Amino acid sequence: MNKKLTEAQIDELFSFCKRKGVKHYDLQIELVDHLASSIEQRWLENPKLTLAEALPEAYKQFGINGFSKFQATKEKALRKKYTRLQWQYIGEFYRLPKIILTIALSLSLFTAIRLSTDDTILCLIILGIYALLLLIYFGVFHTNLSQLGLNTGKSFLQIEYLNSIRRTVLAVGFIPIYLLNIFNLIIREFHLTQTGISLLELITSFLITFIAFIIVAMYSYIPKRIKEDFIRDFPQFIKS
Repeated sequence: MNKKLTEAQIDELFSFCKRKGVKHYDLQIELVDHLASSIEQRWLENPKLTLAEALPEAYKQFGINGFSKFQATKEKALRKKYTRLQWQYIGEFYRLPKIILTIALSLSLFTAIRLSTDDTILCLIILGIYALLLLIYFGVFHTNLSQLGLNTGKSFLQIEYLNSIRRTVLAVGFIPIYLLNIFNLIIREFHLTQTGISLLELITSFLITFIAFIIVAMYSYIPKRIKEDFIRDFPQFIKS
C-alpha cells in the first residue's frame, strides 16, 4: 500500500510554505500540492523516509532560489486566473437586455450632446452623476458586496484581488470624463465636417455608455460573483 500524507503532515507542509514567505492561503495550496506529490513519489522509492527527511529533499529539487521562482510562477498563474474570471463575469453581466439598453442610452446621450450648447456644463453634469453614484456605492453597497466574514486570520490572494477592484473602479470611472475631454479637444483642433462631428459624437456616446455598464459590472456583479466563488471554494473559513 502506497504511503500517503496524513492531514497533520499536510498541515506541516502549509506551515513550511508560510515560513518560506508564502502568505496567501490559496497560493499555499498550489505549493503544498506540488510538495506533497514530490514527497509521496519519494516514499514510493523509499517508504522508510520520514516527512522530516523527505521534505528537505523535495525542497532541494527546486535548486537555489528555485522555490521562490516557482512561487512567483504559481502566483502569476493565479492572478491570471482571477483576471480571466473577471472578464468572464463581465461577459455574463453584459448580455441582453443590457446590449439593447446600451444602444438606447447611447442614442439618448448622443441627442444630449447634439442639443448641448455648452460641453463644459455637460461634462460637469456627467461628473456630478458619477460622483453621486460613487458615494452611494461605497456608502451603501460596497461593504456587503466585497467583505467576507472570515473566521480565520489567513490571507487569500482571491480576497486581495477582490479588494483591488475598488482601486480599479476609481480609475475606470473617470474614463467617460476623459473621453468627453478628448472629444472637445478634437472638435477644437480639427476642422471636421458636420458628418464627421456627428459620427464622433455617436462614437463618444456609445463608448461612454458601454464603459458605464462595465463600471456597473465592476461595482456590483463582479464582487458578488467573486464572493460566491470564495464561499464555494473555502466554506470552512466563512463565519456561520
